[in-house]
Amino acid sequence: MNLISLISNGIIIYAVFSILVLGYFFTIVYNKVMAKNDLKIGVDVGASKVLVARIQNGKVVAREKIYFSNRSEAYILKSVFSAIDGVADGRKVKKIGIGVPCVIAGGKARRCFNIPILEKIDLKEILEKKYGAKVTIMNDTKAMLRYELWRNSALRKKRVLFIAWGTGIGSAFSINGQIQEGPRGLAGEIGHSIVCIEGGGSLEDYAAGRTFQPKGKSLWLQEVLDNKNSRRSKLIFSKIGQGLGIGILNAIYHYDPDMIIIGGGLYRFLPFTIPHIRKTINQNALIPDLAKIKIIRSHLPEDAGVLGSVLY
Repeated sequence: MNLISLISNGIIIYAVFSILVLGYFFTIVYNKVMAKNDLKIGVDVGASKVLVARIQNGKVVAREKIYFSNRSEAYILKSVFSAIDGVADGRKVKKIGIGVPCVIAGGKARRCFNIPILEKIDLKEILEKKYGAKVTIMNDTKAMLRYELWRNSALRKKRVLFIAWGTGIGSAFSINGQIQEGPRGLAGEIGHSIVCIEGGGSLEDYAAGRTFQPKGKSLWLQEVLDNKNSRRSKLIFSKIGQGLGIGILNAIYHYDPDMIIIGGGLYRFLPFTIPHIRKTINQNALIPDLAKIKIIRSHLPEDAGVLGSVLY
């Protein structure tokens, strides 16, 4: 092979190598640009507030929270729109995932005990028309459990019960990474289970935030925590812990979980209520092994819902 051939081959090899390198860097830049343009919004509509977040690479990069002063249709929609517009920051929204505290069937909210206005509107369709985005809607607690399963592969080999503990009580259950729905979308729900025959008292009547929240005080939770050593706060921790303990014990009998994860707005009560929850379970457990079931806090108790609604 003469010198000219060697030089020619070298030039060709260099050219091919350069093209490959440029292609590699172009792909990286393109993917980053597309990731920025592929705007994903997670919406968590609760009984007392709406939390909206912009999601990028599996993380919350911007959030907006609005507490409801009333629950009229116009006000709820205005709050949701305002929060979405706030995190979108003028950019085109590609995908919106909504978690709502409702029974979901056929992509629509069928029963929303703590925020019934959602039963009367098609929130999915409204957001699709307003933003021209792909919109999905699901039960909020199932969205929270979905996030936990997404971030922790070990949970996909277990029986997991997730409890959303807030104004109301929602729950969801998974077996080996599969969230159980049931033919009516009710699988895993414990909040409305009846724990007292007289008066038809549900678990929410004994352990949900709405039962202990003073009328007209939306920020009562912080007040209880700020005065955690007061007689009133200790009584709340004891009563609400006992109530949730009974609910968890009944759920254990129904689902026999390996692990229980607690999220929702009242997660900050856990350090003060877990002794009462454990005591109630231990005193009433059918077998001693039930005391060994792990009860842990959600990895991201405030953001699990918005993340789970879009990360699938």
